[in-house]
Amino acid sequence: MHLRPTEIEDLEYANCAGPAQEWEQTHKTPAESLDQALGLLQQYLKEAIDLCRVDQLVGAVELMLAYLDWVTGDAKDCGVFIDNPVLYPRQLLLWNKLNICFLAICQRQKDITEATLKANAPLSPGCLSISQIETLVNELICLSDRIEDDGLVDYEMGFWEEEILSILDQCLSLSNTINSNQLQNASSTAAYLVAQRLW
Repeated sequence: MHLRPTEIEDLEYANCAGPAQEWEQTHKTPAESLDQALGLLQQYLKEAIDLCRVDQLVGAVELMLAYLDWVTGDAKDCGVFIDNPVLYPRQLLLWNKLNICFLAICQRQKDITEATLKANAPLSPGCLSISQIETLVNELICLSDRIEDDGLVDYEMGFWEEEILSILDQCLSLSNTINSNQLQNASSTAAYLVAQRLW
């Protein structure tokens, strides 16, 4: 599940081990599974935040998307989200951290895109392109559909699909505006050069 094109600078993150590889496949209680899921989340959050600090948002999204895919699949099957009042505070902590990280990445994408639009400049290569945003939206919708019947979408304990997709939609609109402006500028430049040539 990669959002990037296959470029040399992408290999560091595209080939990193996902949570499934780090998950110990031994029999555990739901509490033990949850503790391990939280431990892995902490590692992924640190890496994602470090990437955000240098505006490598594609890498940050890929890390968190890999974790979300795993935690709503293999980890859920191991009882991480089993209905248990004793586990509830830690389950809530997991979702809060995961959602806030996703929101922070998306908000950073929006902030950079707005600044880029204002400066009439090209978007930073570390940011999500239009096609990458569209791919991310589709992935998040599919993952949300997977857990919706378990009551894990847009509730206190669950993935904040609506809020996150709303920011991504704003990012998409801004990116489309940047693209339109660049095409318009290119067209104007070409027309000017043709006119100069004719004169």
